[in-house]
Amino acid sequence: ALISLCAWLFIVLILPNVSMYIAGKIQPMPSVQEVQRTEDRLDGERNQKTGKIINEFMSKGPSKEEQERFFTEAFAEDGFIIIDLRNQYEEIRKAHISFEQRSKRQIDLARQISAISPYANFTYLANTLSGTGVDAERDMSREAVRHFSEWADYVMEKIVGDVTSPSDMNKEMDISDMPRFKYVEQDVSERFSNSLNYFLLLAVFNVVFFMAAYVAFLRISMR
Repeated sequence: ALISLCAWLFIVLILPNVSMYIAGKIQPMPSVQEVQRTEDRLDGERNQKTGKIINEFMSKGPSKEEQERFFTEAFAEDGFIIIDLRNQYEEIRKAHISFEQRSKRQIDLARQISAISPYANFTYLANTLSGTGVDAERDMSREAVRHFSEWADYVMEKIVGDVTSPSDMNKEMDISDMPRFKYVEQDVSERFSNSLNYFLLLAVFNVVFFMAAYVAFLRISMR
């Protein structure tokens, strides 16, 4: 009974939790806060650069025609503000993709380590079948990265050629037609396909444990 209790504690409590710790050491990944700090840093650097150029131009006391020409060129398709925005959005997109890829490697490794636990496999099986597992979350993250690219293109189309004076930079933008985030859950067949490995592992565990119990029973003396 004590041996069985220790085995249960290892399978149910220790192994599933330790697997994430081991995977984190082998396949480290940045935290969500680090990704957010990267976004804030890129945004701050772009604002500082853009603000410096605009302040230097305005300090010269340009005429209304010169201001209109400057801002029209700056917000043109190949203007420096639009180019800086595109570069910033591209760097943010790369940071999100990198985070997603490193997260995938860490989670996959943790699941491989914890695969020797029947309890972990049962949990993965139940979560995958119900659409609340790692695969569903990964699909949503990929869709979020795709939506960000779509949103960035939308912003570019909105502001290109729309600013011709300093006051235009603070005017309210009509975003009623902004692309909306949409996520379609996995269908039942896809969930079954993703959970097949866990089901097979659980079947193997059942056979192995049953045979082990049967052999142990045969070795017990009935006297």
